[in-house]
Amino acid sequence: MADLAFIQKEIELRQNLAGENFISPPYNGAKVFVMGELLSAKDFEDDNLYIFMDSRLPPNWQYNLEDYYDPRATETDVSDLINRGKSVTHCSRAVPSGKNRKPISHFCFPVAWNLIATDDALFRAWPQVCVQVNSVDDYGRHHILGYGFFEIPNTPGFHKISLQTWRPIESLRSEIYSFYLGGSVRIENPWELSNTFSFDEEGEKSVVNRYGLSTQSGGSVQFQLSVAIQTQTELEKQREAAKILIHKQQSELVWRRNEKKAKVVVDRTTAQYKIGDY
Repeated sequence: MADLAFIQKEIELRQNLAGENFISPPYNGAKVFVMGELLSAKDFEDDNLYIFMDSRLPPNWQYNLEDYYDPRATETDVSDLINRGKSVTHCSRAVPSGKNRKPISHFCFPVAWNLIATDDALFRAWPQVCVQVNSVDDYGRHHILGYGFFEIPNTPGFHKISLQTWRPIESLRSEIYSFYLGGSVRIENPWELSNTFSFDEEGEKSVVNRYGLSTQSGGSVQFQLSVAIQTQTELEKQREAAKILIHKQQSELVWRRNEKKAKVVVDRTTAQYKIGDY
């Protein structure tokens, strides 16, 4: 039979993993927790950088408002939702780093998304993040150095992301104007450029035509993210595993109890035979 101490340890471990106040995931849904940080940005033209981030949720995704309660928020207050979807970093001056002594702007800016999705949505599109890298010089002139998009990893675990950016360019005159007076060619709606395909009137998928859009490569932005997915299906699996362990524990106790009774009967029988011999 199995070791009783090992079974008891497994049961206690599963009971202590969640605690008594653990909030279970919704029925036919899942909770997705994304935590990490924006590490650095490198290979950009300027050295005093700050970064805008904007997230977009696909259908059947929403921000998790159940686990966190803010008494200051009201039903008509949308500032909390805006802050969940948008953020901006501090300014970071690039310093030479690495073997090649290339300038790198270190941010170590924490990022987090607490989301709820349906089971079907987990196997379709995942949330996307739009990154806009900007710079500001000593004269207060701001420039847009690059845009980039990435999709939140759809597998649990630790992920490192190196996001390559680009920026639109127009004429030589606009580049000279931007260099001396600040400002850059700005995309009115960056999300329109994040889609690589579209659907026509008949519902057929077609590749988006970007012919005529002149761009220039920018630097790269590094992220590291940890993704945790909590589903009702996995919770049921853990409950079934706990039931199996409890059943093994009860079977082990019954077996040991019967073994102890049988041993007592054998000892009594042996003692009676010894008395009869005398």
